[in-house]
Amino acid sequence: MFHPNLDSRHTLNKGVPVSDQVTPTSGAAPWARHFLRAIAGAGIAAIALSTLAALPAQAAEAVTVFVATNGSDANAGTSGEAPVKTMTKAQELVRDALAGGAPVTVQLAEGEYYLDSTLALTNADSGTEAAPVRWVGAGNGATINGGRKLTGTWTPTEADPSVMVTDVPAGVDFDELFVDDARQVMARYPNWNDSASRLEGTTSMATLNSRSAGWSKPTTGYVRAMHCHDWGSVSFTIAGRVSDALQLTFVGDNNRPQDCNAALPMNSNAVMVENIREELDAANEWFLDRDANKLYLKPAPGVDLSTATIEVGELDQLVTLTGTSSADPIHDIAFENLSFERTHRTLFNSPFVSLSRGDWSVVAKGAAYLKNSRDVTFTDSTFTDLGGNGVYLEGYNSGTEITGSRFENNGATDVHVVGSPAAVRNYAGNYFTTPPIDDLGSAGRRPRITRATSSSRAMSCATTVATRSRPRPSTSPWPSTSLFVGTRCRTALARASTSPTTRGAGTSSRTTTSSTACGRPATTARSTRGAAAGSGRPVPRTTRSPVWPRA
Repeated sequence: MFHPNLDSRHTLNKGVPVSDQVTPTSGAAPWARHFLRAIAGAGIAAIALSTLAALPAQAAEAVTVFVATNGSDANAGTSGEAPVKTMTKAQELVRDALAGGAPVTVQLAEGEYYLDSTLALTNADSGTEAAPVRWVGAGNGATINGGRKLTGTWTPTEADPSVMVTDVPAGVDFDELFVDDARQVMARYPNWNDSASRLEGTTSMATLNSRSAGWSKPTTGYVRAMHCHDWGSVSFTIAGRVSDALQLTFVGDNNRPQDCNAALPMNSNAVMVENIREELDAANEWFLDRDANKLYLKPAPGVDLSTATIEVGELDQLVTLTGTSSADPIHDIAFENLSFERTHRTLFNSPFVSLSRGDWSVVAKGAAYLKNSRDVTFTDSTFTDLGGNGVYLEGYNSGTEITGSRFENNGATDVHVVGSPAAVRNYAGNYFTTPPIDDLGSAGRRPRITRATSSSRAMSCATTVATRSRPRPSTSPWPSTSLFVGTRCRTALARASTSPTTRGAGTSSRTTTSSTACGRPATTARSTRGAAAGSGRPVPRTTRSPVWPRA
C-alpha cells in the first residue's frame, strides 16, 4: 500500500535499489520518522560491521634477531649494529617475539660460535606453518662449535723435546683435538697405519697385557677390538690391571656379545689401545692428563703451535629439539646455511641402547637431536668433524627434511632414524631375545603372531650420496673425501627402532640414489670407505665390508 509521506526517489544506501529503500519526508509523523530512522540506522550499522569483518587481520610485523661473535647480550639484537652475542640470548628474544605472534628469523653473522652448553629448543621455540622460526647463517654461513680454542703456551717436554705440553683449564673434558682444522690422533698402540686392514692397526691382547706393565695409569685407556667373529668392532674401558692382565669393561656398542664371550666379545688377536700417555710417540698423537690439567702433543713436522689454531670438541650435542609428546610436538623450525662442528665422542661417555633385532647398539645423541618434532628442516648446512652422530631422530618425528647438506669425517652415523621400543609389541632387543607370543587368537579365530621387528609407519626417505675430493693441508693425516647427502624424509610416525640409512663418514666411490622405507635401504650405496671406529677417520679401501664405528 502506498504511503503519501514516503518518497521513493531519494537514496539512503548506495548500492541498494531505490525501490527497496524508504525515505521519510519532512512532513512525516514523528513516530514514523523515529521508526524509519531506526530501520535505516540498523542497516548502516550492519553494513559497517560486515565490512569490518571482511578486512584481513593485521599481521604482526616480522622480527629479525641479529647475532654476531663480537656482539653483546646487553644489546637489543634488533639490528646488525647492535647484535647479541650468544645463541642462548637469541633464544630468549625469539620467545619474546613469538609471544606477539610475529614471524621470527635469527640471523647469525659469519663466524665461529663456541657453545658453553647445548642449545635446547622446546615447544616454546616453535614457529607456525606459515612462518617457521628460522636460524640462518648470513653470507658464507655461521659455524656452531661444540668446543673451544686453546690459547696456552706450548713448551717442549724434558723426556722428548718433540713432544710439546701446555696447560688447559681445570675440569676441561675433550677427546677430540684439531690443529688448523686437522683432527689429531689420540695416543695409541699400535700406531696409526693407513694400510692396516682393521682399526688402522691391531695387535694381540697378550701384547697389551705385557706393555701395560709400563703404563703409569692404565685406567685412562680405551681398548678397541674386532668382534670374535671378525665382522664388526667392540669397545672397552680399562678398569685396572690385575695379575699382569688388563681388566676390561664392555661398553655395549655391539648388540651381539652373546655370539662369543658376552663379557669380552672380542677377537683377542685384533685389538688396539688408545689414550695412554706412554704410547705418545708418533706425529699428530696427543694425550690429555685430566688430573694435572695438561695437554701433550707431538705435532707434525713444520707445524708451529704458537701460531696454529688449536680446537677441541667438548659437547655431546649442539642443538636439541624436544617436543612435549607426539601429540604436542615442537614444530616449524628451520636451520639454514649453518655448519655444525666439534663434538665429543659419545663412544665412552654415554649409555648404549640396542636396536631391535639388530647387530648394533647406539647412543641416543647427535649434534642435532630431534624427538617429538614436526616440520623441522636443515638446508644447505654441513656436519663436520663430529665425535658422534650427525642428525639423530628418536621416536616421533614428522616432516623432517635434510636437503643440500654435507656430512664429513664424523665418528658415528650421519643421519640416524631410531624409533621407540614402546611402540612395538613383544619387543626383542637382539637376536638372542625370544619374544613371547602373547596375542594368539582364541578358539575358532585365526591366530595372530606379532613379529618382533623394527617398524615405522608411513615413513619414507630419498637419499642422494656422492663423493667429492678437496685439497687438504699437507700436515693433515686425514683423507680428503667428503660425503654429500641430500635427504628428504616425510615421517608421519617413526616410533620403532630402525636401522641407520647412512653410517659414519663412509663414502661411496660412485653416486647412488636410494629410497628407504621404515629406515631400511631398498638400494644402498656400496661403501668402500668407512670411518675408523670411534675416531672419525676413514679406513683404507678394501673389498671387505667396512667396519662401522658406533659412538
